[in-house]
Amino acid sequence: PVFAAQPINDVIIDAQQKKPRVPVHAIATAEHPMIRFIGHPDLEANLGFFQPWLNKLPMWIAQGKQPYLMVHTPDNVFAPELALKLYQQLSKQVTLPALAAFPASDGQPQISMF
Repeated sequence: PVFAAQPINDVIIDAQQKKPRVPVHAIATAEHPMIRFIGHPDLEANLGFFQPWLNKLPMWIAQGKQPYLMVHTPDNVFAPELALKLYQQLSKQVTLPALAAFPASDGQPQISMF
């Protein structure tokens, strides 16, 4: 989806230069398929881009697989919100565990790694 965005600002241009442009292979070759979803800068547009995964992920889960989904946005500022939206969409099709409250939603800053 990030490559579907017009390169109209520095954030999108930077993301399109740094993110890999690779074909999508929706084939599970292990028990933990890994999906890297690099979202469009328009959060709502991502729901359409995510639709093929809303077909594939429930099938894998029904087969006993445990997929890992890594969600990004061009600058990752809205990645947590996008991840939540996608989780909510997927949870309409399969039973998923409840998510813990997102700390930043109550004003807590992100912790530092260093």
